[in-house]
Amino acid sequence: MAGPAAGLHTFDCTSDTQVGVWAADEPSMTLHPAVPFRRAALGVTLIELMVVLVVIAVLASVAAPVYLGSVTKGRRTDAVDAAVGVMQAQERYRAGNTSYGANFSQIGLSDTSAGRYYTLALSGASASGYTLGINAVSGSAQAADGACTSLIVTVSLGNPVFAPQACWSR
Repeated sequence: MAGPAAGLHTFDCTSDTQVGVWAADEPSMTLHPAVPFRRAALGVTLIELMVVLVVIAVLASVAAPVYLGSVTKGRRTDAVDAAVGVMQAQERYRAGNTSYGANFSQIGLSDTSAGRYYTLALSGASASGYTLGINAVSGSAQAADGACTSLIVTVSLGNPVFAPQACWSR
């Protein structure tokens, strides 16, 4: 670009908000109308905003299932706590009786877990063992726990066997 015309001087503001040409013979030093103002960029563009939203959506689509899986697995401890409570109550009952308790009223417990995510069922109570079924309450968050909606503890001669094994973390 060639220099300014005769009689015109260029200037550059230190704030870099406007650049222009002014005429030397004008006392007010107004900008020459042929030279546009250059303004500093303020804010964000719509494209930048859309890129940020897409990144957030991708992160949320990856993080949400992982988070919900962790919450479901964490709620499974409600079943583990219930199983441990029943096993302890059964051993206390068996210490004073010839067999394990056949129902929850005999051992002094409720047939639901503390968090109300599972129902409990006793079966096959004898002098040598019993079976405890732990089932996720339909309609609860645990009903979607895949293969871990129905848990079983079989106690024989005081030794528990947990099924399915993958659902019982130790």
